[in-house]
Amino acid sequence: MKSIFPLSGRPIVVIGPMPCEIDAICAAIAPCEEMTLGGYRFTRGTVSGYPVIAAKSLIGMVNAAVTTTLAIREFEPAAIILQGTSGGHDPARHRYDIILGQRLVELGNFYTPHRGAGEGTRPEDWYAMGEEIMTENGVERFTALFGDGELLAIAEKTPYDDGEKVRGTIGSADIWNKELDRIAHLRRTSGSDAEEMEGFAVAQVCKAFGVPMLNIRIVSNSELYPEEAFLEDTALKCQKYVLDVIRNMIAAR
Repeated sequence: MKSIFPLSGRPIVVIGPMPCEIDAICAAIAPCEEMTLGGYRFTRGTVSGYPVIAAKSLIGMVNAAVTTTLAIREFEPAAIILQGTSGGHDPARHRYDIILGQRLVELGNFYTPHRGAGEGTRPEDWYAMGEEIMTENGVERFTALFGDGELLAIAEKTPYDDGEKVRGTIGSADIWNKELDRIAHLRRTSGSDAEEMEGFAVAQVCKAFGVPMLNIRIVSNSELYPEEAFLEDTALKCQKYVLDVIRNMIAAR
């Protein structure tokens, strides 16, 4: 994919699923104008004088895919930043750590081996199907998608003082995993450092339209550490950092 720079005046779109994951960014872009497309809220404004659009996708893969498609078709963005909270899979990651999505995987796309009636279920035996995109000339298969290299480089250089900041693998599915054995299995089989419910869908739509994207997630909770329950404050810290990333993107143009 060619360089996203210069941005050429095309807006940067920032997506957050829940109000606590996007409202601080909406408040920071001024002057602002709200619009609704298909029931999804978009807030238009500026950061450092450059056009930025904040989108509230709501939770889940379908909502994320719809929001991303609407944003691309309506605003023709230079880049999309997805950001928000996530649950930790990597024992080395703790609440307030930020994971830059170098690699994105889908955690809910499985074949299950046949089992007869009364034989029960064994999720540890499920195996990943991989993903498909139908193209005019056939089927393109992939098992992982990747964050844009230029956006990753800018995010890595952006200071963050509230925890550690690392590149990693972020897994997505419409499920909140709280079983420790299941979390360990997902990490073993997919390499996931954290889980959320939107990233892979956003990445797949961006891939289809050729739009650079980066998924930035803060660890808001970890079942590996019972004392690290979900804190809404983590979403605010993530948005503050993402705004700094956007300012650095604008400065780099």
